[in-house]
Amino acid sequence: MPEPTPSLSNPLGEAWQAFDGVRERFYAELRQWPVTPRPSGAEMQAFLAERFTFQTPRPAAGLVQEVSGLLRDGTVHVTHPAYFGLFNPSVRPIAVIADALTALYNPQLAAWSHAPPPTKSSGIPWPSSWPNWVWIPPRRAASSPPGERKPITRR
Repeated sequence: MPEPTPSLSNPLGEAWQAFDGVRERFYAELRQWPVTPRPSGAEMQAFLAERFTFQTPRPAAGLVQEVSGLLRDGTVHVTHPAYFGLFNPSVRPIAVIADALTALYNPQLAAWSHAPPPTKSSGIPWPSSWPNWVWIPPRRAASSPPGERKPITRR
């Protein structure tokens, strides 16, 4: 895939557009991906050494696409419906947005005076039905729609 020509007016806007495309493909294609990585460690190391020399600047949108491909092809997909390893809860799309907001504001949690809302949220008596507090469109869970797979429980 050729690298996109960066816009001088809005390079991060193009990166966000690339991320939005990656996000849509993730939810649409996850079930077709293999659960485990395909490349060997040696193959991945050679690829990284060749592609990431850090000698010249690269467009952010192209990096979003390339890093997404690395994560798609080179990691175990614990959110895949066929993954039956250690229990790793799925990621809801709203959590991706929450992570982006946290990264944007970068609250400093070590000092209460720097971030009162997040440091004081631990005292909130969250209702047991807190997942229903935020409306999430049906069938948009990261790995499987509700009712399609039952959680594994020990008795």
